[in-house]
Formats: sequence, C-alpha cells, structure tokens
Amino acid sequence: MTNSHPQDNHQQAHNQQAHNQQAYNQQLLEQLAWVIEMAATVEEFSLFFAHCNYTQWRDHLIQQLAEVCSVEIFPIGLTPEVTELYRTIYTSIQTQLGQKQPRGIMVYGFEVVTDLEQLLKLANGVREEFRKQFNVPILFWVDDRVYSQFLRSARDLASWVTASPLEFQISTAEVIKFIQQVTDLGFTQVLAAGAPGGLDHGKNLSNQQLADLGRARLDLQHRQVALAPDLEASLEFILGRGITDGLNQSEEHYQRSLKLWEDLVLSSRFSRSRVTEHLIRAGCVLFHMGQFYRTYADQDRNQDKQHCLRARDYFLRSHYLFEQAKRPDLVAKFINPLGEILQRLGRWDELEQLGKKALSLHQKYPNPVWLAHDYGFLAAEVAIARSQWHQVKDLATKALDILTDAQDSVQLPGDLTREQLEWAWEIHQRWYRFSLGRAYKHLGQPQDGIAHLELAKEQTNPKVNPDLYIQILKEFRQLYLDQGDYQRAFSVKAYQQLIEYQFRFRAFVGTSRFSLKQLIRDTQATPEEKQRIVADQIAASGREQAINDLVERIARKDHKLTVICGSSGVGKSFLLEEGLIPRLQQDPIAGRDVEPVLLNLYPQWEDRLNQRIIGTEKAGEWQKKGEREEILGKIIEQLRHNGDNNRLTVIIFDQFEEFLFEYHKPQQRRVFYQFLKDCLTLDAVQVILALRSDYISYLLECNDRLISLDVVNNDI
Repeated sequence: MTNSHPQDNHQQAHNQQAHNQQAYNQQLLEQLAWVIEMAATVEEFSLFFAHCNYTQWRDHLIQQLAEVCSVEIFPIGLTPEVTELYRTIYTSIQTQLGQKQPRGIMVYGFEVVTDLEQLLKLANGVREEFRKQFNVPILFWVDDRVYSQFLRSARDLASWVTASPLEFQISTAEVIKFIQQVTDLGFTQVLAAGAPGGLDHGKNLSNQQLADLGRARLDLQHRQVALAPDLEASLEFILGRGITDGLNQSEEHYQRSLKLWEDLVLSSRFSRSRVTEHLIRAGCVLFHMGQFYRTYADQDRNQDKQHCLRARDYFLRSHYLFEQAKRPDLVAKFINPLGEILQRLGRWDELEQLGKKALSLHQKYPNPVWLAHDYGFLAAEVAIARSQWHQVKDLATKALDILTDAQDSVQLPGDLTREQLEWAWEIHQRWYRFSLGRAYKHLGQPQDGIAHLELAKEQTNPKVNPDLYIQILKEFRQLYLDQGDYQRAFSVKAYQQLIEYQFRFRAFVGTSRFSLKQLIRDTQATPEEKQRIVADQIAASGREQAINDLVERIARKDHKLTVICGSSGVGKSFLLEEGLIPRLQQDPIAGRDVEPVLLNLYPQWEDRLNQRIIGTEKAGEWQKKGEREEILGKIIEQLRHNGDNNRLTVIIFDQFEEFLFEYHKPQQRRVFYQFLKDCLTLDAVQVILALRSDYISYLLECNDRLISLDVVNNDI
C-alpha cells in the first residue's frame, strides 16, 4: 500500500468533480436540444430559460448547442443601449432573414443591457406580441441577476416559461482555472503596457471577463473554497484595476493584494522562479498604488504634497522590487512617472539623478516614448528650474524630434505599440511645446514662444490636464504683457480665471454683477465653453438645487410671488441671470412657454418694462397726467394676452433695493405696488423680487400698509 499525499487527493477530487460536472452539462445540453426540437415541430410560441453565470462558458454552450440541436436556432445578442426586447427581436429577424421565419430563437446578453429593469418592464407590457408574432421556441440565456430581474420586472412573461430553468454549473476546478487564466492575462497586459497602463491605458480585459471574474470569486466563497495566496493576490489586483469609477474601492483591492504579495515575498518556501514572479507582481501593484496617489494629488490640491510624497514612496518601492527580480527592463518601463512626482515636489537634484538613470535604461532598452520623455521632461524640467533656457530649448526640441521620427518609422522598437505611441504624441507633446514656448520667451523670441504655446494650448484638454492648461495661459498673458498688448493680456487672464473657477483652482463664493459675467464676456472662450463654465459654477456653488426649487415654485399657482434675499455679493444676480433665466428660456412649464423679463435698473422703471414686455420705447419724462397709468395698463393687457396665447411671463425685479433707494417717498412706491398687485392677479404671471437682506423690511409696506396684497394673503 502506498501513502497518498492529501494535496494529491484534493486534486483528484477536483478532477473527478470536473469530469462529473462536464458529463452533467452535456446531458443537460442534449435535453435542451431535444426540448427545442420538440417545440419547433408544434409551430407555436414557447419560452425557455437556460441559466449560466459565466459568459465564457455560456458562449461555449451556445456553440455546443448548435452542434447537437437539429433545429437551426437564430441567435440575437443584446447590446448595452437596447431598450425594447420585442422590437429588437422582431427587427433582427426582419433585417437578417426578411420574410423567412426562424425555427427557433435564442437571446443572450441580458447582463450587458444598461437599463435591464426598463427593458423587461416594457417586454412584460407587450408580452402578447411575443405570442402573436413568434410561433417558435424562444430561449433566453440568463444569470442569477438577470433571472431575479425577470421575476421582479417581467413576472407575467416569465410565467410563460414551459419548464424550470435549465441550470448549467461549472466545477470548482474549472472556476479556479478560469481565474488563473484571466489574472495571468491581466498581468501580461500590465507588463506589456508599462507606465501608460497605469494611466487607464491598456485595460484590455473585457467588461464581461471582469464581471465573470467577480462572479467566480463569489461562487468560490459560496462553495467555501479558498484560493492559493498568490492567486488571491492576483485576483485582488485585477478586480481593483477593473473598477473605473471608484478610487477608494480600487485602492482597497490593491491594499489587500499588496499585503498578500508582501507576505509571499518574505516567505522562503517558494522556488526562485516563483519568488521572481511574486516580486514582479508586487512591483506592479506598488506602481499602481503610486498612480493612485498621483491621482489623489490632482483631485485634492489641499493635500497635494502629502499625496505626492506617498506616490513617490510607492514608485520607489516598485522599482526596488523590479530590481530585486533582476528585471531592469521593467524598471525602464515604469520609471518615468516618478519624475513627474519629483517635479511637482520640486526635488530637482533627485529628479536630475533619476533622469540620468532613465536615459541610461532607455538607451539599453530602446523606447522612443520614454527616451523623448527623458530629454523633454525629466532633464528639461531640471534645466527650467535652473533657468538654463538654451538647454531647455535643445532638450525639448530633441524630445519632439524623437517622437516625430518614431511617428514616421515603419517598425517600432521592442514591444512599443502604435497605440502607445499615439498616446505619447497626444499627452507628452504638449509639455515639450510648453517648455519650448517658455524657452523662446526667455531667449527674447516672443513670436516663436507664442507659436509653440498656441500649439500646446490647442493640444491640451483642460478637462484632462487643467493644471498645464492654466500654466500655458499664464505664459501667454506674460508674453502679451511684455509686448505691451494689454487688451490680449486681459482677455487671456479672464479666460484663465474662468478655467480656474471651472476646475476649482479658484474658490467660488458668489459673484458680483461684474466679476464672472465680465470674465465670460471678455474671454476668448467659445459660446459652448462659456455655457459649460457657467453651468459648472452653478453646480460648484451648490445653487443647482436652488434653481430646481425656484422652477418648481414658479410652476405652482399658489406661489405667485417669490422673494429672494441675501447679503451683498452672495450670488443672487448670478443665480438669476446665469442659472434661472436660461432654464426658463429652455424648458416649458406646465406645457407653456416661459418668457422671463429681467429688470435691474429702476429710473423710469415703467418705461423699461414697457420696452421689455411690449417692445415700444417712450422718449423723455412723463408729461401728461395719467400717462404712466396708461403705459402700465397696456403692460397688464399685454401680459393678459401672453397668457391667452399659452405663454407664462416671469417678471424678475433684481437688486430691488435700488428701487427702494431711487423712490424713497412712500407715495412713489405705491404706484409700483399697485402694478405688482395687478400682475399677481393674472393667471399667467409670476413675480420674483431679489434684494439685499438689510432692505427686506421695506416689503412689509405691502402687508396692508401702502397697499393690500390680498392676492398673496398680505403675507410677505
């Protein structure tokens, strides 16, 4: 008798389970084929569910089904944007088969649909159409989530299923093998991409592979199966890398991965080759942690230095592990982002040494992207800090020449891809142009400097790199000032401040009548950019909800009068002019077009309203008795006419304290209050008064003193 190792027994059990599972799935597949064949002979509608949680195995099962089933099944794969299931099936058949009817229909891809709940609700609502139009068996491939959503959102349609869902299961051994394959592929892609992969570049695992990976993990947890530590560490990293909209979640995965790799690296029970693999993968995780803190520094400028120091630490540790693994080629691939952190920290001596090391590596392991970066950024930034402008010009020019030669090259060196080269051309070129612009400015060649800055500005998207964009604008402004072109300098400064407002480089605490509005008018931004900047500032100031509340209030008939008050400079005028009025002009209220009328200057306010509402203008002062009342009467008639034509008029009296200051006698104000009362009696008129809070007490005159505003219950 021989003694068997427990691990061998465990492996044999896994293999036997896998064999049994494959046999079961094959039997189930043949049963599904037979059911579809029988249903097809009846030529009536029937519905079946096949359940599989993994898209990779589902696709394999679909291929096998086509081989064992004698009925040709018409496959339809859903896409994320699909909103109507019935129409998608009907249109697909009409487009691909014309008048010919399929003998069977198979639909898969429910899991990728963006709004699955709405898709299934609509399908449930037109379920009779399925029965009328499709006299064939229909097979829906579902996973756990999709099947649960069917039962919640399309219970009636799901109740037509002819038999219980056929459950295809995957063995534990196959699940572990799948995790191993996908994580290996993920690390291969990371190592091939190098540093660009840490900039959201090279994420080549599909969404479905990542989704299957998450399901596989949950599946194993449900089966109470633990992964080997190195596979668990790999899985944590790949899952974290697949999260695109949650930095904190990704970091948690990375931290768990890093802890596992550190324990493995310290362990002495692995072979040299396994230790090398552990060092390399731990180095990848450390590099991505560095990229995380680089991103945090961009997002939280108050903690910029602390985040940059953390990023520096992770990058250095990453390089150290690659060197421990005796892989200088990987150090060459991942070294340059550390230079950008050192530049932000102002560590010029350290950056100079790093630049020399990077240049040596990239000469040994040729890569034009990083070689250009060595000259155009690592070395050039040190020269800029030391005001060595001739050297800056030479280095930036050399960097551009290297990239240009690579662009023109038929064959790229090493494993550099065209995609990576295009990425560098787009991202790095702007920095080199910016450095050249600065160099030419300091070398007394302003026109050449402006030319390169124009190219840098054109190639820089402020959404992607607002910091560089603002630096370019600052250089522009200084160049124009040096040339005595003060008008252009002011225009650039205005645009710079707009960008600083938009991307939170400049605090927004309300705007006066001049500041942001004046900047928008004077800037060189396009109309679309101006509109976007204003919208961003409204959102940044927290006023978007206030605008929504105002619109909702205006839509109500029991709120005819709205009073907005606040301290001077808090942004009341900005809220109205740049937020509320554009919204009213754009969106109807209760099916009526809205005509906002703004008044913020009050000498001869009657005439100003007349111009805005009727369109006529009166010359000179009021002469005849009753002339003012006549004009106001015509305005009321026009407002009534607007209402008859399904138009809502919103009259906005902004900076109303100016009116109170202009008309300091109560009798003068009584005329306005009477007009206000007449307006409020009209169904299609709403009135907004905006004034400083220290003048709010004057409105008490309307509470049955100078006039009775009983239309609003004398309640201001």
